[in-house]
Amino acid sequence: MEVQKNQLGITNFETLEEAERKIVSDKQQKINSSMTFGENWLNLRYLEKLHCYLFGDIYEKEDLKIRTVYEREDLEKINAFLFQINQKELTEQEEKVAFQKLWDLQLFKDGNTRTLISYFKVYKEKKEKSKMMNEKSNENLLKNWKEK
Repeated sequence: MEVQKNQLGITNFETLEEAERKIVSDKQQKINSSMTFGENWLNLRYLEKLHCYLFGDIYEKEDLKIRTVYEREDLEKINAFLFQINQKELTEQEEKVAFQKLWDLQLFKDGNTRTLISYFKVYKEKKEKSKMMNEKSNENLLKNWKEK
C-alpha cells in the first residue's frame, strides 16, 4: 500500500497508520468546547480547522483542506446545514442522521470519521454547557423574584 506523504518522514504504511492513530487519539482526548479555533460557532471553517488540529502534525496543511470537488454553492449549503444543527439540540436520532449526512460528503481526503466524532463531541459539550447556564439563569431569576 502506498504511504501518504507526511511530515513525520515515515515510509512504512503500518508505522504511519500507528503513529497517526496515536497522535490523533491523543488530540481527540484534549478537544473540548473551549477550543474555538477563532470561530464563533461550529461552522464549516471550524470543521476544517478541527481537522487541521487533529492531523496537522502528521500531514501538510494543503492535504488537510476540504476537497476541491465541492463548488462554492455546495459549501454554502453545508455551512447552512451546520448552522441549522447549531441552532437546536439534536435528539440522538437527529444527531446520527446529521453525522451520516456529513460523513457521506467525505469532505476531507482522510480522517472524516475522527473529525466528525470530535465535532459532535464539542457540539454536545457546548449544548450541555448552554443548557446548564440557562437552568442556572432561570434558578437565579426565580430566586430573585421570590425575594422581592
